[in-house]
Amino acid sequence: MAFCRKFESAIRLALNLSVATSAICLKVLNRFSLPEVKSIAIERWNFDDIPAWQKIAADLPKGSAT
Repeated sequence: MAFCRKFESAIRLALNLSVATSAICLKVLNRFSLPEVKSIAIERWNFDDIPAWQKIAADLPKGSAT
């Protein structure tokens, strides 16, 4: 427990980065015609405040969302 308290901010950052990266990958995969990896639920998530998504979204063709 002391370990968790001592490194709480680093653990929180690592979890946030890993979840955000995976979710961004799913959201990008939705832009392609790949029914095997389609994730409709991820489209309900708001990624607007994630800098990595902002950069990716700017490079995606308009109207390519599911």
